[in-house]
Amino acid sequence: FVYLRRILEHLVEKRFTGDTTLKFSEKLQAVEKVERIIPQELEPIKNQIYSILSKGVHEYEENECLELYLAVKFVIERILDVELEKKNNQNKALAAMATIKSKLQEDAKNG
Repeated sequence: FVYLRRILEHLVEKRFTGDTTLKFSEKLQAVEKVERIIPQELEPIKNQIYSILSKGVHEYEENECLELYLAVKFVIERILDVELEKKNNQNKALAAMATIKSKLQEDAKNG
């Protein structure tokens, strides 16, 4: 649970540029206004994700964490899937722009 929570914290912290004294949930809300981190299908539990991770670290017994682990792991993996998809799309966009720019430069040279 600690590792999964740190993944979520890292994703938010690397994007958050505001008041560092805010609670994590407030930072997440601020980041979500600019860029979606939590996938649409997880929207109903967006505000509970960090809470359940923290309770797993600080409050829940081992058997409670084991009950929740696969669900929480799926949520974090889904968030990471979206991040990977964004990165792949950015790389594809850069490659497409470079190809188009190169062709236009070639056309300009050839008259």
